Amino acid sequence: MKRPTCRGSSMAIQETSDQHEHMRYMEQQDRVEAAVLGGAYDEEEEEDDDEELGGGGGRCSGGLGEKKRRLASEQVRALERSFEADNKLDPERKARIARDLCLHPRQVAVWFQNRRARWKTKQIERDFVALRTRHDALRHECDALRRDKDALAAEVRNAVQHAGHGRMAPPLVARRAS
Repeated sequence: MKRPTCRGSSMAIQETSDQHEHMRYMEQQDRVEAAVLGGAYDEEEEEDDDEELGGGGGRCSGGLGEKKRRLASEQVRALERSFEADNKLDPERKARIARDLCLHPRQVAVWFQNRRARWKTKQIERDFVALRTRHDALRHECDALRRDKDALAAEVRNAVQHAGHGRMAPPLVARRAS
């Protein structure tokens, strides 16, 4: 904040100037925050801002002074179709999509970047479920093998006990074959 150089009415002018500077800063922060968080905002506030900024309601309006708007459902559907075709953007494709959907190329780029992040998260979840299923199957198989091993170990102990009492136990190899 700048300090006034003299007293009186210049101080009121300075405060007004500082207030305007602060408002411009806050509007810029709102735009940055909206871009980062995905663009949630109050529509009435947007309309008020449009009137203050002299923004028109044209088909492809989108001056730099406006807050970021949520995409229309048809725009999202078009972006989804384009993403399904190819999840990477080259500059020509980005410009074409932006022009077709009345968006800024940066909006298209950010949308694709966010969509790739969501896709990656879902892919990791799908991979986790597949790995968990495979792990559970292997665990079940391992448990079955342990039970078989324990049964065979008991059989060996039983055979050794019988041999220790002078009785001849049938050979283990012959038992296994049958």
